[in-house]
Amino acid sequence: MSGDSFDDINVDELLKSIESDKLLSISKLSYDKINTIKYNVLMRIGLEDDELESMLLKLSDYRYVEELQDIHHGAFIRYIPLVDTSKNKSKKCNSDDDNHEKKDNEVILKQGGFICDVKILSSGVQLLCRSHFRKMFQLRLDEVLLFQKLTKQEEVILSVFDYLHKK
Repeated sequence: MSGDSFDDINVDELLKSIESDKLLSISKLSYDKINTIKYNVLMRIGLEDDELESMLLKLSDYRYVEELQDIHHGAFIRYIPLVDTSKNKSKKCNSDDDNHEKKDNEVILKQGGFICDVKILSSGVQLLCRSHFRKMFQLRLDEVLLFQKLTKQEEVILSVFDYLHKK
């Protein structure tokens, strides 16, 4: 965890939150499991060792999410597009965080945004998000690798479980 102190955390609230559906899936994980899952997902897309290390560093406070129940309204996400949405591969990517030309087979971790809405449509699950610049954008869950930032509560729960597991 970053420099936050445990003094601000109410133990009763923490125990209640573990029982909530929202944190049920995180209680089945550990930091090691989260990191292993991220590593395996990024390996599957064929990253070179240096790119893989860089990507894992950028995603150190995130967990890979693919289940609908693990997606939390208001959470911050980053993502890797699996499909090229541009018509011309030499065009600049149409995202707010890319200012460079996209090369063939280049894997780009997008800056992401906050989840505002989850839409379940006949075409699949879509996420409506807002970037830091208040720009709204929509993602299809089946067209991205989605990484959700861990909340303080999730970090505390993971730390407690890791501590108890080591004892």
